[in-house]
Amino acid sequence: MAEQGAPGPRSGDPPGVHRAPPSSGDLRTDLKALARGARAIFATPVARAAFPGLMTEIAAHPELHERLLERFQTGVFAGLRRWLSEAVEAGHLSPDTDPDRVLEIVAGAVVLRLLLQPGEPIDEVWEDQVVSIVLHGVRPDAVGAPAPRRPPGRSS
Repeated sequence: MAEQGAPGPRSGDPPGVHRAPPSSGDLRTDLKALARGARAIFATPVARAAFPGLMTEIAAHPELHERLLERFQTGVFAGLRRWLSEAVEAGHLSPDTDPDRVLEIVAGAVVLRLLLQPGEPIDEVWEDQVVSIVLHGVRPDAVGAPAPRRPPGRSS
């Protein structure tokens, strides 16, 4: 069942466009679900083929941009904002965390990965890396920060 006020699914829409998944109660799990949901939306062959043209059309036709945003804002984004806000209230995220920035960072990482490295998988390892960066930042002293990696071609 769609969320109150959310438009219903349309033929050809990827799963998850209209409803946010329910929160699992575990922020890492929820953020990984967000990354998987973005992948489900943007990584389909149809979406990959349409994306460059869609960006051009959005730039040329602001009303198209508004209609597209409305479909996401009233459905999946509203639900995701709600559980991110709940995570802030519960102290799992910093009080100054803006749920919209978290959504942009995770979904944007998926889109950029698809654009820059279309042949590379977005797998669980990639999801874990992105979620760790969102949760802990990139500072080496951050608790739970990913282990440093050596640049390619450099030994010890």
